[in-house]
Amino acid sequence: MLSMRRWLWIAALAAAAPAGAAQWQTVLQADLEGGVVSVPQDTNSGVSGTLLGDVDLAPALKFDNGGLLNPLIYASANGQSRPIDEETLYVRSYALGMRPTYTHTLGWTLLGGGWSAGARLLATHVWNQEALDETFGQGVYDYEEFGGGLLLRKAAGSLDDQLNLDFSHRDYPNYHDPGADVTGDRNYYVKDSYFWRLGFRHRDRLSDDKVLTANVRLSERDYTDSYVVSDVDGTLTGQKQNDLDANVDLGLAWRLGQAWSVDFGLGYDQLASNQNLFDTGVAPAQATENGDNFYDLRIDPGLHWLSGPWSAGATYELLLRQTNHYIQDPDGTYTEGLQADVEHGLSLSADRALGAGLKVRADFAAREVLSNQEFAHGILASYSYYNAGLGLVYAWQSGAH
Repeated sequence: MLSMRRWLWIAALAAAAPAGAAQWQTVLQADLEGGVVSVPQDTNSGVSGTLLGDVDLAPALKFDNGGLLNPLIYASANGQSRPIDEETLYVRSYALGMRPTYTHTLGWTLLGGGWSAGARLLATHVWNQEALDETFGQGVYDYEEFGGGLLLRKAAGSLDDQLNLDFSHRDYPNYHDPGADVTGDRNYYVKDSYFWRLGFRHRDRLSDDKVLTANVRLSERDYTDSYVVSDVDGTLTGQKQNDLDANVDLGLAWRLGQAWSVDFGLGYDQLASNQNLFDTGVAPAQATENGDNFYDLRIDPGLHWLSGPWSAGATYELLLRQTNHYIQDPDGTYTEGLQADVEHGLSLSADRALGAGLKVRADFAAREVLSNQEFAHGILASYSYYNAGLGLVYAWQSGAH
């Protein structure tokens, strides 16, 4: 739980916004969907019912001097999520948070028109529940995060460019081992970490019906209490784990007449970590240097339709991933070659606006993951995943006053 001191810090931050003429605006978005999910390759294969829910409340206070206070208060409940490994195919999560963010935009006349700068702070706490038998508030992935950032933006004509630099500290209290310091050992599963993220976003309206976007992000994660495993004997080296993550996304969207539009995206992700893998469950023990490393290529085409109160969309994703982890046979023994995965993802949706911010939605999602990794223990390398749902979506925005 958040301490009283931290809640007071959040309240003080919200109260520190400059006085003066302001406009208060509230945005509420909520959706509730019921459906079925199936993971055929799971040992408990079959179709089960799910209930998905999401509520987002985002009040914003806009000041005449260019400032914006956005204390994002949110609550969400998720009864089912995509598979992440063989032990957590169905993730139940609950989140409550307060993210007070103040951005002050300044026009820089010396740099010409269209330039602006801003700063932001964030403070949030998220509670998660990994399984139904977990006590609320004791989920494995509970975390709190505090940080801030700076941005520089240039918007002129058809071009819009933005440079962001953010930093934060994330704390996972459920990973802490209170006896680690007493015994002289450290819990290398602790996930507390520091982040910095550098991002560049470019948007160019090529014509009335074509838009080009590009996003480049580089981030570094320094773990406060996670030590590198030796690739010689599996002991902890005393060196802190460090991850460097790079992401590139390119997109092109264009309209085809009044009702149809298409988009095409290309993406690339790469993780470079100094963490090694060491498997003592086989003889002889198997070491993999920098075993967390991977890179992937994403191809994402989409087709969308809008006519009156009706809208529909279809998107497909092809993901090709290479992981720095050696292939294992079904009995667990290692063979030559590295793990390679191919993922096919398809999503279909249809919406019908009912008025007053309410619409009904039907959707279907499927993902097929094919891998040359055959050993199932510790990693669910290949699986199929299907989800279909029907529900209501509500989006409401108050008038500024």
